[in-house]
Amino acid sequence: MLIRYGGEEFCLFLKKDRASQMSTLPVIDRLYNELKNTTFSVGHDKFIHITLSVGINMHPYESRNFHEAFKLADEALYLAKKW
Repeated sequence: MLIRYGGEEFCLFLKKDRASQMSTLPVIDRLYNELKNTTFSVGHDKFIHITLSVGINMHPYESRNFHEAFKLADEALYLAKKW
């Protein structure tokens, strides 16, 4: 599920098997590579390129609730933006 979280922020919720820690990474990698190589037309002669920063909570089941799990992903996002 993909939702718009704020101005230029989106949240992608992926269903993953609790036993597999790496199942989300190929999906994120593919999405990242597709978006970074795509040019979007915003007019007859205007184009934009997208930049993408990703924050992932690799251990969502260890959080006590959704808010805590989301906060960890959000913190990872802001670390990625600084890098």
